[in-house]
Amino acid sequence: MLSDLSVFASVFFLMLATSAVIYLRYRQPQRERPYRVPWFPLLPILFLVFSIWFISMVTLQSPQDAAIGIALILLALPVYFFFKSSGKSSLGNVAANTDD
Repeated sequence: MLSDLSVFASVFFLMLATSAVIYLRYRQPQRERPYRVPWFPLLPILFLVFSIWFISMVTLQSPQDAAIGIALILLALPVYFFFKSSGKSSLGNVAANTDD
């Protein structure tokens, strides 16, 4: 069961990351790209379509597991905001310094 919940959360966050890549490639085309995305934008869009299908199938087949996965993600938000507001996260400080 724990593996089901972790896969649900992983796919959800990979969807967010893939969406961010697509968004930033079009929104900020002049920025330096430290890595290349093969077959852009076809491959990321196909991944998003598959991920949406996967998340919807998990939700339809086992809604209780999907609800627990969403609850775990939501429970982590207070921890994120605590570390972000306290300035204890080095990653948050790096991200805050890169705003141009």
